[in-house]
Amino acid sequence: MVNQAVTGMGGLGKTQLAVEFAYQYGYRFQGVHWLDMREAGTLESQVALCGSKMGFPNYPPTQPEQVAVTLNEWKQNGPRLLILDNFEEVEAANDVFSNLGHSNLRLLITSRRADWSPALGLSRVPLDEFSPDESLAFLRNYIPKERESDDELEKLAKHLGYLPLALELAGRYLEKQPRLTTTAYLAQLGQALEHRSMQNWKAEQKSLTGHDLSLLQTFARSWEEVQDPTTQQLFIRLGYCAPNTLIPYEVLETALGDNKEPCDECLSTLTDLGLLKSGPSIHPLLAQFARRLDTEHTHLKPFSEAFGELVKSTNRTEGQTGDYSLFAPLLLHARAVAEYAEMAALEPAGTLWNELGYHIKVLADFAGARAAYERALRIFEKALGEDHPNVATLVNNLGMVLQDLGDHARAKAAYERALRIDEAAFGPGHPKVAIRINNLGNVLQDLGDYVGAKAAFERALKIDEAVFGPDHPRVAIRINNLGNVLQALGDHAGAKAAFERALKIDEATFGPDHPKVATDINNLGNVLSDLGDHAGAKAAFERALKIFEKFLPPDHPNIKIVRNNLESL
Repeated sequence: MVNQAVTGMGGLGKTQLAVEFAYQYGYRFQGVHWLDMREAGTLESQVALCGSKMGFPNYPPTQPEQVAVTLNEWKQNGPRLLILDNFEEVEAANDVFSNLGHSNLRLLITSRRADWSPALGLSRVPLDEFSPDESLAFLRNYIPKERESDDELEKLAKHLGYLPLALELAGRYLEKQPRLTTTAYLAQLGQALEHRSMQNWKAEQKSLTGHDLSLLQTFARSWEEVQDPTTQQLFIRLGYCAPNTLIPYEVLETALGDNKEPCDECLSTLTDLGLLKSGPSIHPLLAQFARRLDTEHTHLKPFSEAFGELVKSTNRTEGQTGDYSLFAPLLLHARAVAEYAEMAALEPAGTLWNELGYHIKVLADFAGARAAYERALRIFEKALGEDHPNVATLVNNLGMVLQDLGDHARAKAAYERALRIDEAAFGPGHPKVAIRINNLGNVLQDLGDYVGAKAAFERALKIDEAVFGPDHPRVAIRINNLGNVLQALGDHAGAKAAFERALKIDEATFGPDHPKVATDINNLGNVLSDLGDHAGAKAAFERALKIFEKFLPPDHPNIKIVRNNLESL
């Protein structure tokens, strides 16, 4: 006996697949019997209903007798296919299987649930969304080629997450709206679950099996099964993550806040109910359904705050280890949470965009970093005012990426603004002031004002040595920059001494194989080349290149710079 369960989230077409199987292979059975299991505890009434349709002579009047007669006929004259549609009572499976267990009975179950016990001997067939090609072919049943191009229909299918029910509802709607273009329809589908085409539009046109033709009702059936508040919290907050993207465990735990212990149990429940995909990830329409449950942003605010702390911590760890791949699993989710927090006018959006800008800048996507910093700055200025120290941090960060983009005049203006704010807030000897002075020195050097740059670096160095001591990594940054300007001024011996001191500090702090160490070594190689020590310069460049290639993508500017230095030798 082979019993199977077709499982997956609502809207995948599990019931339709069972119907199609019955049409194609029903002739192999003495009978095909449909049991609608949507309501709990209806097995006996469904069996009795099937028996009443079979036309038994002297069909008994009471349900227990009707069930006994029907089951006896099924077991005596088989094989028979029993389709248990929408069977969600996993805990009742043992009783159902004991009543229907017979060599002449084949069970085909459709269910959102994935947590069927292996002891039942049930073969599970998990369904997934359509592929892009299958989605296009499906939509072509409603929309001919002369009306819309493949490209337009592919955009529609992608927007609806390739979900069969959503595609069916969209196809029906467009078929009945011949003047409506797919492009115009897509523009209306920003919130697909709210659009009338997805909410039992033309309710009289029921499905063949009497199932819901509403995405909201379909998803709500699964959601009603989630009774645990912690599991509810996890699902709603994950609705703000990037859809169809693997969600790492640190994000799952961030979504749970301080109550991380039941994370695996909550995840299992949501996956078993089809509200999350295995991985885990979330379907775009289910993500929209989840956000719809958070009308007052009571979940988004704490989640965006916690996510901001997560990405800040990850950036800090990357800076310490030099492993910039740590941020990659968070990137798309951080961007999605930042977008929703910004739309809700929540202050944590500023922190998220700032941290995203920092990471993107490290990867040398300077245009992307600038856009992120500008968004963060607008949020902070609106929330805190134009002269707040946190605003100074954003202005400073924006200045750095403007400098990377070659816009030195605007970068200088940004650093000067940040410096004014922090001097007023903290006084002239504060380490934050040293950061602003150091960055101003960098852009002065780029503008050819070496004397002004040297004075700035010396002032920043004096502040940091007084605050942190002579062997702190911040001191190494100032010394490195001072070495660069000394080299530009022709003081090669002074530059060499500066780079060697910076290298000694950074190796003691970060170890011998860190991108910051590689920067020091490359700078030392440059001045060694100026001093005529080509062998020493070559060894330095080769060591720096080896470190950069370990941590950075192959097309990163730092790798190109060191390779150019080697080639110039």
